[in-house]
Amino acid sequence: SGTTIGEASKLGMKAVGCDINPVSSFAVRQGLRSVDPSALAAAFAELERRVAPTIRSLYQTRDRETGTMIPVLYCFWVKEVELPGGERVPLFKNYVFSSNAYPTKKPDSRILCPSCGAVLVDRFDATRTVCGSCKLRFNPQAGPCDGTTVADAKGNRHRIKDLVQAAGKPPDHRLYALMALRDNGEKVYFKPTDEDFALYRQCMVKLRDARLDLPTMKVRPGHNTKQARGYNYLEWRQFFNDRQLLALATLRDGIMAIPDRAIREQFICLFSGTLEFNNMFCSFKGEGTGAVRHMFSHHILKPERTPLENSVWGTDRSSGTFSTLFHTRLLRAQEYLRRPFEIRRSLDGEKLKSEKVYSARGVAPPLVDSFDDLAASKQPAVLILNGDSAALPLPAGAVDAVITDPPYFDFVHYSELSDFFFAWLSPVLRKDFPGFGRGDSSHEGEVQDRDPASFA
Repeated sequence: SGTTIGEASKLGMKAVGCDINPVSSFAVRQGLRSVDPSALAAAFAELERRVAPTIRSLYQTRDRETGTMIPVLYCFWVKEVELPGGERVPLFKNYVFSSNAYPTKKPDSRILCPSCGAVLVDRFDATRTVCGSCKLRFNPQAGPCDGTTVADAKGNRHRIKDLVQAAGKPPDHRLYALMALRDNGEKVYFKPTDEDFALYRQCMVKLRDARLDLPTMKVRPGHNTKQARGYNYLEWRQFFNDRQLLALATLRDGIMAIPDRAIREQFICLFSGTLEFNNMFCSFKGEGTGAVRHMFSHHILKPERTPLENSVWGTDRSSGTFSTLFHTRLLRAQEYLRRPFEIRRSLDGEKLKSEKVYSARGVAPPLVDSFDDLAASKQPAVLILNGDSAALPLPAGAVDAVITDPPYFDFVHYSELSDFFFAWLSPVLRKDFPGFGRGDSSHEGEVQDRDPASFA
């Protein structure tokens, strides 16, 4: 993430940073590039004018009380498997699908009726409830799915992985609930209607007919990809549903129409971060916190049995959408470059006190393209390279200190995971960044290895 380079710049040093992964080196370049915040805000406003209405139209529903169309914040989905006899079973561990992050303080939760699909309100720990619509009495804590198996109507259990692999494709998904936002700021839960399902089918048709440059990369076999491949996710585009593909491709194409290269690359970097929160490997954290648990909350590609679909562009009440990340990531990053700070902690009696201590100068080093430019610079510039650090294009005796950050042996295989971003970025960055011209983000110089001798 460029921590060492940033700290060196704060200390007034000239610095060279090299990473073997093109996604990492691109992100660090954007993290250190100083861009006029007013120019970013103007470009965002223009992007909102050109692109946001199209994306917002994909995420709306009719208010059940007023009959007006209101924005959808999140769509709740569940994976389904088909049993040998043809029965389709949703992979619910339980039917409590939305609770507060602090349930003992706010115990009311949203519960799905397994019979009619109504959205009920009851305690998060309720073991007996009655559906107000169909009068079914059931235990919300007891779904058909446990850790590895799923039960059929007769109570017989089947291994989920066997059922998924036998299907020869990723599991199907069923939309079962929506969270929408009323004009007064109230968040409401709805059971999807025929109109909601029709809107999603329209997205499928639009995606089929649109000429969009969608990811074509395969998910290669590896240590951190085997779990996803075990669920038959063999292509990166399969990590998204059709509505997400349509919205994300529309957004990326809109960004690529920004004429200023520096601003365009800032927004492409922001788009890359948006991908983490807008795919079918995300899940719901609950109310009272950042609602979306992004796909890399663990360093594996874990298929979610009850994934959460975010609304891509979002509203001011969203979490992990392009518009919210613009303010919380992009603008804050630029603010930090102008006013970097450290955290000073001290004891105030028995209470630990934290305060920000701001630097007297900003961190906005010129980004140069060669060592000659770095050497000639009169100020602490930065050279960011993408390549093998075992063979740096630097003259002998030119570096005073070397700081290495080796990978975690066989734990996190970075290139396997960053292929997720590479699949979207490669088509639009390969002309300007040669590292994105490869087939994937891996490199023969990677030292990630499960064999201790090879790693050493």
